[in-house]
Order: sequence, then C-alpha cells, then structure tokens
Amino acid sequence: MATAEGEDGRRGPSPTALEVVRRHLRAVERLDAAAMADDYAEDAVVRRGDDQHRGRAEIAAYFATVPGRLAGARVQVGDVAVDGPTAGGGAPGQRVTGRVVVRWRIVRGDGTAPDSGTTGTDTYDVAGGLIVAQQVVLDGEDF
Repeated sequence: MATAEGEDGRRGPSPTALEVVRRHLRAVERLDAAAMADDYAEDAVVRRGDDQHRGRAEIAAYFATVPGRLAGARVQVGDVAVDGPTAGGGAPGQRVTGRVVVRWRIVRGDGTAPDSGTTGTDTYDVAGGLIVAQQVVLDGEDF
C-alpha cells in the first residue's frame, strides 16, 4: 500500500482516490477555496474548457473565484464513480493510482436548478493521496 507524509511529518497509508475526491467535494460544498486547493499536488493541473490552471497556487486562485461566480447557488453532486487506476493524466513521471468521475449540477440554495441548468462532469486523477489532474467538462453554459 502506498504511503504519504502528513503535515505533521508522520507517514501512513495514502487515502484512496475516492477518499481524496470525497474530501474535495466536502470542501466544494462548504465553498472553502483553501481546503479545495489543499487536495491538489504542487504540480497538478485543472483543465476546464480552454482554460488550464497549473500548480496549486493557480488552482487556489481559480477556486477563490468560485463562490462569487455561483452567486448564492451551490454545486449538487450526482453520480460518483471510481474508474480505477490509470496511467495518464498527471504531470510527467507521476504514477496515477486512481481515477474518479463525478457528475454535478448547479442548483439554488433551495435545491432547484437555476435557469441556466449548468451541469457537467469532473474527472479526477489521484496519486499519493492528492489530485494530480482534473478535467472539467461542461454540458452547456458556464456558471
């Protein structure tokens, strides 16, 4: 089993890809941009349409814009599927140990879909207990 070093310097088992992504989705639900970014490797990349955010600092700056762009709406998570280990997606030399695919939609605070009905799919590649790559595919309009 892979191990990862925590902030306190102790080594222990790396969380599974699903555990990492679920932790990330909890941060998304709280609109906690700092916690969202903490789930990413230093050299991770987020691809969203034609935009790419490289490295944890750029990813954190992107996540800091999300609460304002949601304008009181929230992300409602739908299906979450583990797609198993995969060989690609991360930075060169990274061994991706798991892939998780998440369906989502943007809803108002009361759970109803806003007029735009924005939906999408995020694919996360995880290695060493961190997200190394994320591909965001929107089904239609952006939020």
